[in-house]
Amino acid sequence: MNDIEKPKILIVEDSPANVHMLVELLKDFQCYVAINGKKALAAVESGTEYDLILLDVMMPVLSGFELKQYFNHNSKVRNVPVIFITSKAEQKDIKKGIGLGAVDYITKPFDADDVLTRVNRALRNKWEREKFVDKMTELKA
Repeated sequence: MNDIEKPKILIVEDSPANVHMLVELLKDFQCYVAINGKKALAAVESGTEYDLILLDVMMPVLSGFELKQYFNHNSKVRNVPVIFITSKAEQKDIKKGIGLGAVDYITKPFDADDVLTRVNRALRNKWEREKFVDKMTELKA
């Protein structure tokens, strides 16, 4: 599979150690990194069409929750699945993240196999949803 066919994942994470672990773990994907909320906004405005966003909650400039609210109103990324990956593990935080429309919520420290499973599931669900929408559009035509 060449890079053009590899899913594009935006990793929004301010910890260099976590960025390194995630990029290494997701080496079979095209990974893009934003180290804070401001850089994440620039990344989504860049024109790159992401297939998935991994989003930390506690970051400088803008929190992951604030970014997700912005993403919900931005046509470029509104339909891109978001997985929160954060150390905020309280039930109220998980409910908030899912309530904002995240497809999943992973707490740190994370298990590599678990992250891969959840990333692959989110991508598979996205592609299935896109095929369904294409089929419905085709039937209406």
